[in-house]
Amino acid sequence: MPGPLAVITDTGNVFGADVTGQNIGTVFQFAALSAGAKIGFNVQDRFMVALGNTLVVITDDGSAFGAEVTGQNIGPVFQFTGAKIGFNVQDRFMVALGNTLVVITNDGSAFGAEVTGQNIGTVFQFTGVKIGFNVQDRFMVALDNTLVVITDDGSVFGAEVTGPGTVFQFTGEKIGNNVQDRFMVALG
Repeated sequence: MPGPLAVITDTGNVFGADVTGQNIGTVFQFAALSAGAKIGFNVQDRFMVALGNTLVVITDDGSAFGAEVTGQNIGPVFQFTGAKIGFNVQDRFMVALGNTLVVITNDGSAFGAEVTGQNIGTVFQFTGVKIGFNVQDRFMVALDNTLVVITDDGSVFGAEVTGPGTVFQFTGEKIGNNVQDRFMVALG
């Protein structure tokens, strides 16, 4: 079962909602385990993803910082070593597939870098179809084997990543449609 969806506000607060099947539950706020546990609120913070239970923020120069999530608590922030990723002007979305950071460009091209511990490996380009370039798409996350797109009105759509699938709309509450909502991740 996947972890909750989490939304990070422009002040670094983190809110979540558990997902059961195709239903989104009640929204709650995560607690910080230390005073420095807010994440994703700096002007230079560009992307936010979840690698397992680690929130990862990527800055506009390609640096990456993380904070472990335990239950409904956020741990202290640390910096990753290794390659830089997600710093090009054309980079639109970033998701995590397993232990790989994946950046999707405005034209739908995808690039990745495997993460081992707190180190980011060499960046490579994926082959295959292009994805993620519709204007109304506000957030993109990976939830188990489902690619999830959250539109600017808070509607949530998904498609299975493996094999042919049909796009469906989730039921329940809308999430990520507030003006102050900056990032969206799916904790796993």
